[in-house]
Amino acid sequence: MSWPAVGLLLLTVLLPLKGAFADTYARETSMEWEPIPDATSYDIEIKSTIGGEEKPQVISKITETKKDIKLPPGNYLVRIRSRDRRNVAGTWSAPIVFPVGLDPVKMKSPTTNQIISASEPELQEISFEWEDVGGADEYHFELTDEDGAIVTNEKLQKNKFQIKLPVAKKFKWKINAYTTSGLHGDENTSGQLTLLGPKLERPKIKAPDNEWVRELTWENPQRAKQIEYILSRYDPKTKKYLLIDKKQDPQQQLLPFQKNWPGGRYRFLVRATSPLRVTSDTAKIEFQVRGGDRSPASENIATVRKSIDRTNGWFLIASYLVTYMQYENSFTETGSNGTSINVNVVGGTGRLGAGYLAAGSPWGFLGIIDYSGFLLDSKKYTFASTEFSGIYRTTSGERGEIRQIFGLYTKEIPMLLGTTNSFTGAEKITSLGPHYGAEYWYALSPTIGFKTHGHAYYSLLKRSTPNGGAIVPSLSWELGILGSMRLSKKATGLMGYVYKKDSASYKSASGFNNSVGIAGHYLNFFLEYPL
Repeated sequence: MSWPAVGLLLLTVLLPLKGAFADTYARETSMEWEPIPDATSYDIEIKSTIGGEEKPQVISKITETKKDIKLPPGNYLVRIRSRDRRNVAGTWSAPIVFPVGLDPVKMKSPTTNQIISASEPELQEISFEWEDVGGADEYHFELTDEDGAIVTNEKLQKNKFQIKLPVAKKFKWKINAYTTSGLHGDENTSGQLTLLGPKLERPKIKAPDNEWVRELTWENPQRAKQIEYILSRYDPKTKKYLLIDKKQDPQQQLLPFQKNWPGGRYRFLVRATSPLRVTSDTAKIEFQVRGGDRSPASENIATVRKSIDRTNGWFLIASYLVTYMQYENSFTETGSNGTSINVNVVGGTGRLGAGYLAAGSPWGFLGIIDYSGFLLDSKKYTFASTEFSGIYRTTSGERGEIRQIFGLYTKEIPMLLGTTNSFTGAEKITSLGPHYGAEYWYALSPTIGFKTHGHAYYSLLKRSTPNGGAIVPSLSWELGILGSMRLSKKATGLMGYVYKKDSASYKSASGFNNSVGIAGHYLNFFLEYPL
């Protein structure tokens, strides 16, 4: 046989094969066989098992013992024969069944072992999508949960599938391509999907109402499976928080506060966890715990005393007294004939002060500035005073408290000149001396109480007098009773009655005593506010 004839024969054989598969998906397949002695080439005959009038396809002149060829999915009968160096063909081998399955499914999403963060707390829609498989008529998709229970088993004509899945779970999926005749991929494409739940809400801690802490409570968020908490106490020596208690517990919402835990400043941290959900942010509070007895009886007494208790540390006070005053003086500067004035005037006193009470100590101090004035014949007369005092507090019974106040003061008092009907001017007497006061506070309820007080100011030293004469010792004093109300956790307001008399006296040039007295029944307003 001449070479052109051989070439024509080969062309005649290959062209039908190309034509038969031109419009059909063909899959790359590989055939391999044992070598035959003295063979220089091989012929392969491929025939569909379906039968019909279609002629077998033959590939000739294969010089190796293997051949890669593209075939549409299906079952084929394949046989082979050899040719020697003369190109003489041997006998065909017995046909064998050669299956050509579908390509495996190539997933677009999700990936084989993907972890997806869900945006919904309970159900999240998940999309499965894959590339079309050539020759496939449908896809068999199966989804199971982590226990192996079937979630869904679908036969799909499209290359995508959507389903809502419960959050915080793991799933396994597998998929294969099929033809209507039952052909399928050589193996399933499979993978695992983890659906991670969104972050849990932060637990809500209930802050203790007061320092008598006997338990800590909080509210767990939905879907939390476990609570982790840390309780620590601030150590003033090391300036660090030291661990008191730490625990992981399913769904705990109450921590009994042990009696043997000391008082002081505490910090409490709580967070919620759940498998396959993002751990919550940490909830945090800091609170003060009373040392010693934290029993309900002790708390009840302390609660009632709140209407009179002062918070330790710095505090401010503001007060105003308003009334009609009775002003009287006697003035004899030279000779033996003097003058006197006795009038009723409208006046008031404003007071501002700041103090400090040491924590864990009965001691403190207080500084006050007074500014007083009255109107007489449409003219205003003003005078000021200052005082700096120590404070010592003692408990009186379960509801009472005694406060002793002692220190130094300086006070101005105006000396009106002239007579009751004719005023020619005014000068000031300024004296310095010791001050002592006592206050009794009593709590009627956690918000209502009262106080009584008495203060004495003894003019002893001269700072200034109208004529430069020496101060004659004199006593100024006041008495009062006021009701108190706890306006807030910090502010305490008082209102009540005060009788106050300011006195001053000094030597005149003729040896007589020039004296002044200002007395009044006052309506007193008072506010105390800790910083």
